[in-house]
Amino acid sequence: MSTAEAVEESRTSSESPVQDPDYHFTNGDTIVRVENTLFKIHKYRLIHNSRILEGMFGSPFLADDAPLVLHGEMAEKFRFVLKYIYAPPTEVQIDGIRISALREIIYFTKFAHKYEMDKWKDWGLLVLTRLLVDFNVVPVRYLSVLYLLYHHVGDYPARDRVMKRWRSVMAAGTHSTVAILEAADECNDKAALSEIYCVLIRRCKNGADIFHPRPLAQDGVGPLHLRRIISGCTSLSLSWNRLYGNNVPLPFQPPAAQCEAQYAPERHQQECIPHYRGQWTKAISEAERRYPCITQMSERLCAVGRNLLQNPGKACFDHFARQLDEHLRRESEYLFMKHFFPEPDDDDEENDSSRVDGDTDPEATQMREWRHKLQKAFLSQSQPVKAEEMPPADQLFAALEGYTDMTVRSLADSKIGKVMRHIQRLDAEKVPRDAEFHFRERAKALADKWEEMFAKQNMLAADHSVSAGDNLNETAEHERGCL
Repeated sequence: MSTAEAVEESRTSSESPVQDPDYHFTNGDTIVRVENTLFKIHKYRLIHNSRILEGMFGSPFLADDAPLVLHGEMAEKFRFVLKYIYAPPTEVQIDGIRISALREIIYFTKFAHKYEMDKWKDWGLLVLTRLLVDFNVVPVRYLSVLYLLYHHVGDYPARDRVMKRWRSVMAAGTHSTVAILEAADECNDKAALSEIYCVLIRRCKNGADIFHPRPLAQDGVGPLHLRRIISGCTSLSLSWNRLYGNNVPLPFQPPAAQCEAQYAPERHQQECIPHYRGQWTKAISEAERRYPCITQMSERLCAVGRNLLQNPGKACFDHFARQLDEHLRRESEYLFMKHFFPEPDDDDEENDSSRVDGDTDPEATQMREWRHKLQKAFLSQSQPVKAEEMPPADQLFAALEGYTDMTVRSLADSKIGKVMRHIQRLDAEKVPRDAEFHFRERAKALADKWEEMFAKQNMLAADHSVSAGDNLNETAEHERGCL
């Protein structure tokens, strides 16, 4: 509960409560207080759908001066809940709910999810699905609460549709980004946060200087977001400049010994490599011309891959172009996002074994062992993933899913979350028996869970952080022209 909410609750709790005019039934068997309002209701309408509420209503609450208090709720929104719980069957037919009831349904579904009223939650989600065929007509004031609702119930496609609508609103520059920033931060949705940061960077380009972010701070953008925006913008500019300067990304440039045209090493150096360099420079220049803003890095990378494929050449180059295009299409969002949320490089096994903590901490040792097994099973560069190794991998996933003593420190030291993200992004054909064991889906669930642990720690750290100041702009001053 925030300080403001605590102050408001303290104020209302000191006032004399009043009986709700609509939901204070004389034959009710339980009195509930929400804010400064008393509701006398029939508890069976709530508890038969919720184990949580069943436990809360275990004792009798029959006196106005000793009610069951629902902290953190609002009386107006609790009326929405009671309205539909008490409604006759004809009034809760999904086809009969109109768009004018959108606000009521949103908060009703949110309440049902919070208290594990699963049947009512499913009903609310079905109503929302029917009402929200086109998210472009949803009033802006409901977008952040809808985004949070869909995130918490696990409907990520709907959540992403809400964010798409938010991006169009932000691009118009008519609304503050603070509400959606807070929502995306609460959900630790790094992809969404990266997109919002890009909108703010483009806004600064049209007015304020990104490296003097006082206007953003005045609009309510917090210091943690300001630091990410500045460092991300700088990282994007430097990264593109390095990409421009490199002839060909080394991981995709075949050495002479692996020339796809089967040329001798000398001929490979004389013909293949110069051909790579020429086509690479053209592709980079065309991508930058088409997408001039540095925040369009994902589009630039995908354009590079397309441009290379559209220029047939030597067999060696064609293989390189197909390989790079496949990688960029699959990884462009991740490659972009990491500029705002950089990950430390993986430690090699030698460095792992030299850690003092690892020698003495059983949990750290266990986490690194699990990470190495996952890398060997799914991410080996020397051999394909084997179908017969999937049952042991399933057992390994089950062990991680059931492990309850995970700490942020062990996650950071082992970097197992990064391995899970790599597994999540693997193509389906590269994960044998994935339809049976759902490895990629489970990898995403574990990585999301662990990122939430990091997010909570970051929120605590952010409380003690200092505001972003002018000292941040010196390292990025020369990059202004790239915006």
